[in-house]
Amino acid sequence: VICEDRLPTDKEPYKNIKIDKWQFLDDESVKIIYVSPSKRRLSNLRKLINSVEYDLIFINSFFSPFTTFLFLWLYRFKKIKQLPVIIAPRGELHKGALASKSIKKYLYIKLINLSRLMVNFEWLVTDAQEKKDVLNNINNVKEAFICEDIPQDSINSDSWSHLTSRIKKKSCHVRFVYISRILEKKGLQDA
Repeated sequence: VICEDRLPTDKEPYKNIKIDKWQFLDDESVKIIYVSPSKRRLSNLRKLINSVEYDLIFINSFFSPFTTFLFLWLYRFKKIKQLPVIIAPRGELHKGALASKSIKKYLYIKLINLSRLMVNFEWLVTDAQEKKDVLNNINNVKEAFICEDIPQDSINSDSWSHLTSRIKKKSCHVRFVYISRILEKKGLQDA
């Protein structure tokens, strides 16, 4: 896993991490590096990618300058292994998401399409609407697979029955758990 050491809006890195050094997560099955802003360069990303063995490249964003855009240039000019690539846009190509910073995003999409940086990549989307968003915005998509966050058939599964028996529903009340980065574009307001 190659990722940034902080959220885009943060000035400080995450707490309790080693920066710019490969490390293993708790069970040592996942190798990860948190990259500082000073190391987010094309040459460094190339070195990081080429320093590990892998069979597939999974990009968990569409608009990330570091983890997506720099990678695309390395891939296009064959500076890294030409293995299968899957991109998960995570809603970034939805009409509402594109409305924020729309000119910048429009130009980025145009550049991606004109340069053919994503020719024949596969896409992982969460629903039919996101698949349409990808196909409407990106040229030469090899395939867009729908992989729901919570598979619909498991909602009615008997394996969930023990949860509903513990929940006591009160009329006109609802409780949610929201798991996400806290960003202005998410539309969350302080309670």
